Amino acid sequence: MPEVKRYHVTETGLVEGQALGRINVVLAVDHDRVAADADRLRAELECSRGDFVQLERISDALQQHLTAADERADERADERADRLEAGIKWETERNALLLTSLTEAEDMLSITSLEAGQRIDQLEGLLREALPALDLAAGAFKSVKPIRNKVRAELKPTEGIKS
Repeated sequence: MPEVKRYHVTETGLVEGQALGRINVVLAVDHDRVAADADRLRAELECSRGDFVQLERISDALQQHLTAADERADERADERADRLEAGIKWETERNALLLTSLTEAEDMLSITSLEAGQRIDQLEGLLREALPALDLAAGAFKSVKPIRNKVRAELKPTEGIKS
């Protein structure tokens, strides 16, 4: 933008530049140009102010949308966390019940195994007691001999019985 030239009034007319104590003037063309530029800049400023206000409104609306979306996301995350926590609690309780059931089953199996072992001991004892009778019967009856041999063979590993 070209510089506005200033003049001061002397007895001989207008002289370019400024002088103290003299009347200073500018050309009407320069004044009109500067005034038009100032008017244009004021109009642009007002337009920019309007744009700024509009942008502030848009920004506020976007912030409200963002805040609402954030709150919804937080609520969903809280719901998911609650469901996950409930699932973990359910799974923990289920595992505790399974462990209790397994422990009870192991106890029952242990008791059953103990009872079975006792029963086996009883039956082996009875077979040992019956062995002399089987020996006598095997001497008298050939059909008893295979049974006696099977009984002796089964008792041999545990007792070391001689044939």
